[in-house]
Amino acid sequence: MAHLTFHSAGESHGRGCFAFIEGLPYGLAVDSNFIDHQLARRQKGYGRGGRMKIETDKAEVLSGVRRGISMGAPVLLAIWNKDFRLDKAPELDCPRPGHADLAGHLKFNAPIRDVLERASARETSARVACGALCRLLLKEFGVEVRSHVVALGPVEVPDGFTPSWDDLGRADDSEVRCLASDCDTRMREAIDEAKKNGDTLGGIFEIVVRGLPIGLGDHTQWDRKLDGRIGQAMMSIQAIKGVEIGLGFRAARLKGSQVHDAIEHAKSKAPRPDAGFARPTNGRPTRRRPRQTRPRRRRERVIRHLRLTIYN
Repeated sequence: MAHLTFHSAGESHGRGCFAFIEGLPYGLAVDSNFIDHQLARRQKGYGRGGRMKIETDKAEVLSGVRRGISMGAPVLLAIWNKDFRLDKAPELDCPRPGHADLAGHLKFNAPIRDVLERASARETSARVACGALCRLLLKEFGVEVRSHVVALGPVEVPDGFTPSWDDLGRADDSEVRCLASDCDTRMREAIDEAKKNGDTLGGIFEIVVRGLPIGLGDHTQWDRKLDGRIGQAMMSIQAIKGVEIGLGFRAARLKGSQVHDAIEHAKSKAPRPDAGFARPTNGRPTRRRPRQTRPRRRRERVIRHLRLTIYN
């Protein structure tokens, strides 16, 4: 299979957002309803902004698929914008803090509007459409992805909280995608309080991947290492400020004997989060966690999945 990659195009208030996927193999069943379901999941969430109420995202396949089957050619997807007013959108006189406005204006000597339209998180609709296609491909190999929220603002799930794989499948039942029932209500209350004060909140979410084969990633070059590629991909998402891998910053405060497990033939105790994870996957239980700007100390019970925790 050719190197699988994607590019996105489009502006927040332009005609639409577009996803160009190259390297998708021939013969994959492309389920448009599944892609649209993932786009709908992107728009969920308690306390969402008004834009989510305007758009009802659905992907239109423009090329690379015939009769529901991939053709081995590049695939082009379009997510059309209802709020299409790029040429009529007003200019901004003042850059917004926490956005690309100022840096983009200084770099290109461009109007702020020209910067924010492309830097907008609206671009993630194209990423979600690409990700849905990739999930269909991964499913053919028995690889599945689930996630849940572990912290939102001042509210965090209990120390050591590790939901089962079946529990993770029910995360969408919560408006804040938190599986700790006592935290769900407090998270919504925290959102309401921040909204009342004209403020916003950050959070932490964890991604769990099940069924990964041995050998993903490559130790022979710096840009092929799996943890490095995951970190770059996560940090490129708007508002993400940290990715913790395994024990993350906590590992820096521990001795090597507390971080690494001995390699044994027989099954023994459950390995630590970083055990056996050098650069490629190797079949051992592993996990990934993206982080906020300040480290949080949490004990974790290891299960046989890849885990990411992402902080924004």
